[in-house]
Amino acid sequence: MTDRFRSEHESGSDASTSLSRRRRLPVLLPPRKPMLSARRVSLFEREIRIRLGQAAIEVLLANASVLSEGQVAEGYYFGSTMLTIDLARSSVHLSEACDLVTARNAEALIATDERIKERVRELAIAEAGRLAGNALESVHVESRVRRNGRYFQIDVDVEAQLRRTPGHETPGPGRTP
Repeated sequence: MTDRFRSEHESGSDASTSLSRRRRLPVLLPPRKPMLSARRVSLFEREIRIRLGQAAIEVLLANASVLSEGQVAEGYYFGSTMLTIDLARSSVHLSEACDLVTARNAEALIATDERIKERVRELAIAEAGRLAGNALESVHVESRVRRNGRYFQIDVDVEAQLRRTPGHETPGPGRTP
């Protein structure tokens, strides 16, 4: 006998009843339901991405310490700007705990976020122009991000040519205007 059928005979009968005279009545189990096929699909594919919030970028950069140094030589400016971001200093404005775990998670985001790169570039060029005492052109900027505990250091190297104004020649070495 199979699992699918049960015999009435097994329910008990007297010995005088023969199997040939009693008809087996199969009891069918309910059929198995097939798996449902998808008739409708989602229009949207969902993805979870984590990135720095624009307001958080503003808070971090507003609370950063800025240190710049540089020099002018032969019509060119060479210098660097270092921004130090202390998460604890910004903690009053941020909803996340500003601990080492948060700093570790934020490190890659700060290093790769194009909005931060652009803002840091603008800040470094402005600092270079201030130190050079002149507008800059043909600016080349390189930056690096390092983390030390809950501190981030963004080092920006700036090389640029001083903008020449008509009638004014930038003095070279050994020459005076």
